[in-house]
Amino acid sequence: MKKSSLLRQFKWKIFLLRILVHAIALGLTVLIIPEIYFINFSILNLLLVTLVLGVVNALLRPILQLLTFRVLFVSFGLIIVAINTLILYLLAFLVPERFAVDSLLWAFMGGFLVGILGNFLENLFGITLPILPDEAKELRKQIAEQDVSLIEAWIQERIASRKQAQAVK
Repeated sequence: MKKSSLLRQFKWKIFLLRILVHAIALGLTVLIIPEIYFINFSILNLLLVTLVLGVVNALLRPILQLLTFRVLFVSFGLIIVAINTLILYLLAFLVPERFAVDSLLWAFMGGFLVGILGNFLENLFGITLPILPDEAKELRKQIAEQDVSLIEAWIQERIASRKQAQAVK
């Protein structure tokens, strides 16, 4: 049996989709929260900042969540908002010429909004698998084999229905 390398196991599509999702979430947050902003807004700045955000989320977020795991349930998930706040501040520190956060209150609100929008968009695009009970082993197997997001499934359904409608004509 041939062992696969770490690069073969890494899912680039999911990583790039997460960067896109966080770009959308961060862009919407910047539009909504007045004290979180891009210094010189451009698509290039948005992509560079979200690339840094993606790397920070990939490296730092799991460590912070592991360290604060005991507090997670006691705080009813507010520790996740605190982690997002810290990540926004860190992002402003890492790329100060492109991104700025002016105050802790607005960073907290931005952390809340980035978390909500990021989770919503990840679920919408099918990046995060649904939570299923242990008894649904067959459904888990079907989802793993299908490996299609909600949007992709909808598009495939629309294409199939159009082909069927054309066949009827």
